[in-house]
Amino acid sequence: MLNGVGVLGKYSGRFAEAEAAYQRALAIETSRDAPDANVVSTLLHNIGGLDHARGRAADAVGPARQGLELRRSTQGPDGVLVAADEAALAAILVDLNELDEAVELARHAGAVYEADGSVDEHEVAAAHATLAAALHKRGDVAEATVEYQTALAAKERALGSTHPELVPTLNNIGLLHAQAGRFDEAERAYGRALQLLDAASLFDHPQHARVTRNLAALGRRRRAAD
Repeated sequence: MLNGVGVLGKYSGRFAEAEAAYQRALAIETSRDAPDANVVSTLLHNIGGLDHARGRAADAVGPARQGLELRRSTQGPDGVLVAADEAALAAILVDLNELDEAVELARHAGAVYEADGSVDEHEVAAAHATLAAALHKRGDVAEATVEYQTALAAKERALGSTHPELVPTLNNIGLLHAQAGRFDEAERAYGRALQLLDAASLFDHPQHARVTRNLAALGRRRRAAD
């Protein structure tokens, strides 16, 4: 019950309430003679996720790593819950610029998800997007582009091809194409992103301004290259 209160608090922005609920649940579970390792792992995962959502990646990494190691010790290296913990830790490590470990974790999580075949497509998309972000920051532009395309395909399977939630991934694909000098591909990605936002009447959405700026910057680069 307390874990549920924490989850609701996180997603409604009541972070202090969520933290208190998670910490109380963790204290209760670990005080038992035989704590349930899966429950403890889940609580540590959620505590790390909460700190990450609050912009406190340095605080998030400890509980996220502890939860992952506990989960691995009880479920082995290739379980779906292990992969979820790996993907969450990888996202935190991207923010901390610990990119080699982030790539390794996200790559393994994505492989587990793909092999399992029953994982929600949102989770598949998130793992590939995290891997793409780590690769991009590390300078592996070609592989990052492939991973963002994989994330986009998973989002499309989950949401359809016209959902505005595709926009951040399309924007990232555009950035990578532009960085590689593939201006036509970049323009198509940005153009599709704006079409989705316009179709949903999201003219004032921050993503609309971001994509518009990137499209304008692409135009300046094209003119300079001519």
